[in-house]
Amino acid sequence: PKDQVLLEFGADGSVSVFTLAQSSGQSHETTFAMVVADTLGIDAQRVAIRQSPVDRELIGNHTGGSRSMAGAGSVCKVAALKAIEQGRSLAAVELGVEPSQVSYANGVFSSRDAMRQVSFAELAKQHAQRAGTPLSVMGEDSVGSTFPNGCHIAEVEIDPETGVTRIVGYTAVDDNGTVISHAIVEGQIHGAVVQGAGQVFGEDGVYDVQSGQLLSGSFMDYFMPGAGMIASMN
Repeated sequence: PKDQVLLEFGADGSVSVFTLAQSSGQSHETTFAMVVADTLGIDAQRVAIRQSPVDRELIGNHTGGSRSMAGAGSVCKVAALKAIEQGRSLAAVELGVEPSQVSYANGVFSSRDAMRQVSFAELAKQHAQRAGTPLSVMGEDSVGSTFPNGCHIAEVEIDPETGVTRIVGYTAVDDNGTVISHAIVEGQIHGAVVQGAGQVFGEDGVYDVQSGQLLSGSFMDYFMPGAGMIASMN
């Protein structure tokens, strides 16, 4: 499936990233911004993620199947690299040299031949003043499947008298490929492990035998895993 990502550069040096990939807790607003900021060599605070814009014609996909970073996330990098090349051409005109004589780093285009430099933010400002619209770049790509791997081992103790089961140790090893944010990945793994424990030990759709009425329809009477369910995780 093809994903498109649109970058718009504001006259104030900000970058808006338009994508159809919707975040439902995966932290796209952090990871997508980190990809764009790292590629452009700018502060991630200057990058804002705009999800499912109704006023932009984009092709994209939903967030199912753990594909967001491999799909839309990869296209964020494609779009940022394309933006650099487009900016290089604009900078060449500004500096009076050939595009091949322009280098880029940390948000600034420079040329040894011209002994001058111009920032990406300044180019965006000039473009907006001349054209009346923001400097924008569309990136797109069709990204195939990825094959992450992992192994999780749970150590449990079962009381033979009562059947009460405790998780006394949990070890998780995951090969996630290129990690954008270690804090987010670790948080997602921790949350998934606890959710799995909740499914094993307590989740149950309980119905009244006579009426068929759902009796576990709210969190008041539906099992939720607690903070003490898993003592330690490595």
